[in-house]
Amino acid sequence: MVSVERANPGGAPPAGLNPGELYVVVTGAGGRYEVYVHGELDLSTAPQLREALMGLASEQGAVVTVDLAGVTFVDSTGLTVLIGGLKRLRQCGGDLNLRS
Repeated sequence: MVSVERANPGGAPPAGLNPGELYVVVTGAGGRYEVYVHGELDLSTAPQLREALMGLASEQGAVVTVDLAGVTFVDSTGLTVLIGGLKRLRQCGGDLNLRS
């Protein structure tokens, strides 16, 4: 199960996040965004983070900080999504930062 929300202050996950689930919260406006990621970032959940990052990249010059403090597992697919997000944001005049 994957959930992507906007404007949840602090990016707190819902109570009872199960193993294998991913919860993504996007906050911010005006070209500065924070993406809070909770749960497992793997082959089955990575497409939802990719969708969130690509959506933000469509805003020219967007600066995105991805907070990975709530991530319990990342596989190579998750890393590929983060690198792809960085490349797309930079192509659009923005940037991507990681925070743990």
